[in-house]
Amino acid sequence: MFRPRINEFPPCKAVASGWKGDFRGVLDFMGEWISGDGAGSPFASPDFLCFNEPMEFLWIKLLPNDEVDTKGFEMIDFSGGLYVSAIAIDDNIEDLMKTINDLKNWVKEHNFELDFRSGRYRMTRRFTSEESSEVFEKALGYSQLEVFIPIMISPL
Repeated sequence: MFRPRINEFPPCKAVASGWKGDFRGVLDFMGEWISGDGAGSPFASPDFLCFNEPMEFLWIKLLPNDEVDTKGFEMIDFSGGLYVSAIAIDDNIEDLMKTINDLKNWVKEHNFELDFRSGRYRMTRRFTSEESSEVFEKALGYSQLEVFIPIMISPL
């Protein structure tokens, strides 16, 4: 059964890969910065792959403060706000698109609106550690990808 989750992120600083037309640049960022930054939480890695139109990619890592060494990558202001999320099957574009459509339809049917203002993007993340992902993937038969869509509460 489809049960979306509402998330609220605080405004904060983030380190970013810069917008890329393909995954090569964002994968470099992930390899060079995210994997060993020490700024993450032991419970969930606060990094997201963001998408805009035309299809470009931006990898961001939310920061606990602006005192973090960005290793030459850009520091940006993350606006935070409300996002609705649901789980898709990782590396399955058909399931990803179905999950996005389900989220958008859910927003239309409830007291929310899509909120794609500047700085608000569709985002995804694998929300488990590499160690637990392997165990979960074996048990489920697939990897999980959390899909986030920016929303706002509709005026009453």
